[in-house]
Amino acid sequence: MKNDARYKPYPHYKNSGVEWLGEIPEHWSVARVGENAHLINGYPFDSARFDLNNGLPLVRIRDLQSQETEVRYAGPPIEEAKIAEGDIIIGMDGDFAVARWRGGEALLNQRLCSLRPKASIAGNFLYYLLGTPLQLINDLTHSTTVKHLSSSQVTKTKFGFPPECEQWAIAEFLERETAKIDELIARKERLIELLEEKRAALITHAVTRGLNPDASLRESGIEWLGKIPAHWELKQLGYGVDLLTGFPFKSEQFSLSDGVKLVRGDNVTSGNLRWGEKTRYWPELTRDLEMFLLKADDVLIGMDGSKVGKNYAIVAAEDLPLLLVQRVARLRTKSDLLPSYLYHLLSGRLFSTWVDMVKTDPAVPHISPHDIRSFPVAFPALSEQQQIALLLNGAAKKFEVLTASVQAAVAKLLEYRSALITSAVTGKIDVRNETKAAA
Repeated sequence: MKNDARYKPYPHYKNSGVEWLGEIPEHWSVARVGENAHLINGYPFDSARFDLNNGLPLVRIRDLQSQETEVRYAGPPIEEAKIAEGDIIIGMDGDFAVARWRGGEALLNQRLCSLRPKASIAGNFLYYLLGTPLQLINDLTHSTTVKHLSSSQVTKTKFGFPPECEQWAIAEFLERETAKIDELIARKERLIELLEEKRAALITHAVTRGLNPDASLRESGIEWLGKIPAHWELKQLGYGVDLLTGFPFKSEQFSLSDGVKLVRGDNVTSGNLRWGEKTRYWPELTRDLEMFLLKADDVLIGMDGSKVGKNYAIVAAEDLPLLLVQRVARLRTKSDLLPSYLYHLLSGRLFSTWVDMVKTDPAVPHISPHDIRSFPVAFPALSEQQQIALLLNGAAKKFEVLTASVQAAVAKLLEYRSALITSAVTGKIDVRNETKAAA
């Protein structure tokens, strides 16, 4: 933002007295969120009354950035927990994200709060200014499990307070400019989706038809699988793998840095094991835990959550040693199945199609070891598996390079978007005339 010559600073500044805010325009004051907005805390609704079709939509943290909820609440509504279209909502666990609710009248679940602006502040301005201080609180919050934000931290948050007409001007400017950025991001994200669709289609074709276009085909007898090469054997996945689910480690004994790294559902993504601030360790490796140690080329499947069927990974030697946690399945291939072939088999459309058919409880989707073992698979010979895996390895690298390039462009746009918002709501740039020019 500092190098963007389109936007000029205000003529005069003063010290705000707030460390993160720094200097603010001379005619601005400093205020607290609680002085200008009513905070409404979510309610601990009984999960036994969750319903897919009946009742009011129930907004949980997973719905924060969505326009609709995964479940509804079929019990008596709690009036104090009702939110409306346009209300500002904040996630109080994890990353402390801020959003505007776009799904009409709904109920707010626990670990979320809503802010309703008073007459003293423009609602859109309040929405835009919250992101920066909450991100700062998030960055400074340390936790061994999940970070928590308190209501008082929200209401005590200080910010630069411009005159009302200026609040509206800043909000209108940000509405217009972020809409342009969001459109660019949406185009690039659609490109990523198209790349993923093309990758999945290539994999699915390779693991159902093979590489020889002239191969004789036969009906598999499974509608969604279709025809397969006549010389391939149709079996259940359990025929070719040993499956083990993880150990129920006690989360209160997790370490952030010392011990053996744990593989939990959060670490299993679409193709890779992801590490970061959510990485957890087990302090001591005892004899009874040795069976849960992973090996290189073990294939992992997450068994819970909204991405079940799409969260899989293969273990790399450089990540070892690793211990397997409950609700993650370890697949160790037998002699007639290659790990690399199994990995690609799971990354196409077939496995996710199977999971959609067998998963239970749409509100909290999960699959069982039996579901995984029962997955119908067309087994080619080892030599053919190797040829297919080599082809798909090469194709995967090309898709990874293309996708990474687009993702980097998205990251830059998001960074610019965030910087633009911060600069405008803290008074580092003067956008009053920008709104007039646009009109």
